[in-house]
Amino acid sequence: VYKLFFKYLFPLPDQYKLVGHEPILAKVGDDVILPCHVEPPFDVNDLTIEWRFKGKKIYVHRSQKRDDTTSDPEYKNRTFMVHKNLTHGDISLSLTNLVKEDDGNYTCLVPKLESQVKKRNTPEPLADQIIGSMAATLWKKHYAVIAQLSIYIGQMQGQSKAK
Repeated sequence: VYKLFFKYLFPLPDQYKLVGHEPILAKVGDDVILPCHVEPPFDVNDLTIEWRFKGKKIYVHRSQKRDDTTSDPEYKNRTFMVHKNLTHGDISLSLTNLVKEDDGNYTCLVPKLESQVKKRNTPEPLADQIIGSMAATLWKKHYAVIAQLSIYIGQMQGQSKAK
């Protein structure tokens, strides 16, 4: 009964997928967009959206705005979402002024969705600047959409460091 009530109160499409992205090149100091998009598109502005990195909630969107009480304060001035894009299911996160420590997996979580999508990176760092290519796998799991993306910040293959 609760699930039926929930579906009636918050109708959502039955199946979701995340649109993939070509590798993104970036270097220390650059700004990047971590892509995460719900399809079919629908307004997710009223839903809770979490971006996680190394076990921390680096950005939480709740009640149509950033929730600074649960977002990691270390990322407060370096992360943002374009809230008008949420009406179209675009839950991408902008990460500014990249540092070496930004290397790792980023997870986008939308707890109320009914499908889960995981983007798993098969990294082959090209550069001092790579955010790797991704392969997507779709599977059912209640109330979540997850996307993972790895950023690789290192030296270009075949180039030596400046001395």
